[in-house]
Amino acid sequence: SWESQMVDNNQLTTISELTPHTIYTIRVQAFTSVGPGPLSAPVLVKTQQGVPSQPSNLITTDVGETSVSLQWSKPSHSGENIVSYELYWNDTYAKEKHHRRIPISESYTLSGLYPNTLYYIWLAARSQRGEGATTPPIPVRTKQYVPGAPPQNVSGVAEGPTSIRVSWEPPPAERSNGRIVYYKLHVVEASRSDSEAAEVKLNGTSFVVDELKRWTEYRIWVLAGTSVGDGPPSYPITVRTHEDVPGDPQDVKVQSINSTAIHVQWKPPVEKERNGIIRGYHIHVQETKEEGKSLLNEPMRFDVLDGAAL
Repeated sequence: SWESQMVDNNQLTTISELTPHTIYTIRVQAFTSVGPGPLSAPVLVKTQQGVPSQPSNLITTDVGETSVSLQWSKPSHSGENIVSYELYWNDTYAKEKHHRRIPISESYTLSGLYPNTLYYIWLAARSQRGEGATTPPIPVRTKQYVPGAPPQNVSGVAEGPTSIRVSWEPPPAERSNGRIVYYKLHVVEASRSDSEAAEVKLNGTSFVVDELKRWTEYRIWVLAGTSVGDGPPSYPITVRTHEDVPGDPQDVKVQSINSTAIHVQWKPPVEKERNGIIRGYHIHVQETKEEGKSLLNEPMRFDVLDGAAL
């Protein structure tokens, strides 16, 4: 259909908002107060090729932990042939703008992204005359992933002969890769393998491990998890429970030396009942009747350190 443009008494005008790379037919007509005269002979003109218009319908078709699949429609006015697309994105984690030139297509998978991170993505087409208009940015958040770092500052302190309190801090926020929903605490005697460790699943960042063996070294480590799964374990720490009173000495033997002295000999408590470092012994002596049933006096106590009675 024809479109017209009114021009003052002039011999020059500019017609704008035409479609690039398109042939137009131009005819001019003069008019007076009475009315218009005849049309001039037609003149054909072709507009120049310009930069492409913006692509349309930019959407995500799949979102993963570290990648986003995109799809779009080519520009409605491309001018010259499109030679590439210019893809731009920035992220709310690194606070950086990125750019990648991609081949002619109407889909692309952007990879190498951070998990659980909000990105803004936009696109422009490029022809030989330059880059065209960009699409409006679209927001995309990548999926959560397992934590990329272990809990920090894991520490343990014995609270008694059978318990250890373990404390830690969450992984660094920038490496959590999602919301931390649990921790797993592992405890095993230092002399045993990791595969024998007991596991406790927790929500908090401290826990008292009880029902442990007295005066025993334990190896302890912690890991964090998101809804996707477990992250890496922390470096193990070693903590020893406190000492406790020992079990009874073994194989006690007594031999009379003379009328006023006896020789007493014994072995330490069995190893699993020593419950610490044996620092000495108390020897209790009390006189009894011949039958061995009645006690005749108050007991006497001798302390033995380094093999000598005090």
